[in-house]
Amino acid sequence: MGWKEEKTVQKQNGFWLTQIGQLTFVFKNNPNQVEIVNTNSTINSIDKYSGKTLYLQSENEPALFEINNNFQNVVLRMQRACLEGETCSDDSLPVKTCKDNVIVIKEDANSEKSTIEQRESCVFITGKSENLTQVTDEFLFKTLGIRQ
Repeated sequence: MGWKEEKTVQKQNGFWLTQIGQLTFVFKNNPNQVEIVNTNSTINSIDKYSGKTLYLQSENEPALFEINNNFQNVVLRMQRACLEGETCSDDSLPVKTCKDNVIVIKEDANSEKSTIEQRESCVFITGKSENLTQVTDEFLFKTLGIRQ
């Protein structure tokens, strides 16, 4: 798949879209209008998720929807899970480690700035509840190579 090709983002029906190969990715936010989140680590590109299971831990449904909507045609399957050592509201979910592909989306009302951090195969997306969809889109922009 042409993950490295030039990516343009266009507005359509109130959403922002980009085409990569045969896949269309849809975002709630324009890449030029979201907060630029400086990461202290390199974020894996989308090809690292291709054909693999993606585990998700999130209490924020709009941010989780952004991930589901954009990774559904890339990964083998997605499943909710709890990351080992993290507080999880549902103990029936499988416990995973950073050896697995895990995205953890956390609300932090006290945080002054949003963060995106990659640790092994885990990504931690953190911010205030009202900003988490924007921060999740920023993660997607970085993963897809739309932003550095």
